[in-house]
Amino acid sequence: MTTKAQTETTERRVKKLLAKFAPIEQQRLDVCTVRDAAVKREREKFDEACKPFNTLANEALEPINEQLAPLVREIENLLTTAVDDRGMALFKCVDSREARAEVKQQSQRYVDPQDLLAFVPEADRTPEFWACLEVAIGKTSKLLGSKIDEFAEPEYKTPKVSLSLK
Repeated sequence: MTTKAQTETTERRVKKLLAKFAPIEQQRLDVCTVRDAAVKREREKFDEACKPFNTLANEALEPINEQLAPLVREIENLLTTAVDDRGMALFKCVDSREARAEVKQQSQRYVDPQDLLAFVPEADRTPEFWACLEVAIGKTSKLLGSKIDEFAEPEYKTPKVSLSLK
């Protein structure tokens, strides 16, 4: 627990540090403003100079993308619907001489709390067992309303510091 004297000391130290911080931060912001203005002018020139190349490329890509889109959809459909009885992808990778299709699958496992309680005998419900159980606070809050505050742990957030100029 922080005492009032500690709080006042901390506030005084932070104010002194902020007095040092402000002019240096202003210098940083001034340099960034000049840089951003110069970069913006150069980016606008660059974008204008590249416009003809981008236009030509986009026109050439349009029919190519139209040909690719149905092929990609069909490959994705074939691979994402080829699953085993547990919903796991049957193919991780399909190679041809010319190309490769890879399937990346994230799986999430779920244990029904009632099944876990039925499986683990009461005598084996150690602190490690109880640490395995988590309660979805949102759903529990909807179910119990304000009664949840009678037993829920208080929410603790790690403080984050944001510095800005006035």
